[in-house]
Amino acid sequence: NSANAIWTRPKSGITPEQHKEFFGHISGSYSDPAITLHYRAEGRNEYTVLLYVPGERPFDLYDPERRGRQKLYVKRVYIADDVEILPAYLRFVRGVIDSEDMPLNISRETMQDKALIAKLNTVITKRLLKFLEEEAKNRVDAYNEFYAEFGIFLKEGAAMDYTHKDSLVKLLRFESSLTEKGKTTSLADYVSRMGSEQKEIYYLVGPNRAALESGPYLEGFKARNLEVLFCYETVDEYVMNNVREFDGRKLTAADHADVKLAD
Repeated sequence: NSANAIWTRPKSGITPEQHKEFFGHISGSYSDPAITLHYRAEGRNEYTVLLYVPGERPFDLYDPERRGRQKLYVKRVYIADDVEILPAYLRFVRGVIDSEDMPLNISRETMQDKALIAKLNTVITKRLLKFLEEEAKNRVDAYNEFYAEFGIFLKEGAAMDYTHKDSLVKLLRFESSLTEKGKTTSLADYVSRMGSEQKEIYYLVGPNRAALESGPYLEGFKARNLEVLFCYETVDEYVMNNVREFDGRKLTAADHADVKLAD
C-alpha cells in the first residue's frame, strides 16, 4: 500500500532510479532492470503496461508450475500476481498490467475464463516480442547480454507457441561456421548471406564449437562455402524440428542422411 503507482505517470517523468526502486519492490531484486517496456493502450480496451526484464535469471524460473510473475491491477487496485497474462516461456518478465475494463469484483476463480485475459495475453505478448526485436536492432550488445540469460526461454516459446512463432524465431541467435567464437547471428542474417542456389538453412547440434569444427560433417559445407549454424544446447534439436523453416527456407540438419550437396 505504500508503493506509488508509477505506471500511471508519464513515461518521460519516471527516472531510472524510480524504475529500479519499483522493480525491486515487485521482484525482490536489488539490481537494475535490463529492459523496460512502459506504455498505455487506449481504444476498445484500455490498460497500462509496465514490464521489466531482469539483468539476470530470477531464482524461481524452474518452478514446475511455470507461473507468470506479472501483477494484475484493475484501476490501480491489486487483484492477483499469478494470472496467465503472458505465456509461460516469458515467466522471467516482471511487472504490472493495470486494466480499466475489468470489474473490480472479479474473482480469482473466474479470471482465467475472461475473454479480456486472453486478449491481453495476445496483444501484450505481441508488443513485448516486437519491442525485443527493436532492442536487438538498436542495442545489439545489450540484447546479446539479455539473450545469454534468457535465450533458452525464447527457444521454448519458438518450439511451442505457434501464434507468435514467427516473432520468436527472429529473436533467436546462434554461433555459426562464419562467425567468430562467442559471436552470434540471427536467422535473418544467415539468409542474407545465402547464395542464390542455396535453398536450405543448415545447422549442426553438438556439445561445443570445437567438437563441431573437428567433426566430419562440416568439411563438405566449408568446401562449398555453405554456412552452418552451431547449436550447443540440448533443446536446440527439438526447437529446430518444431520451427522447421524460416523465411521459406527449410531448417536442415547438416548431418542428416538425406542432405545432398553440389559436386
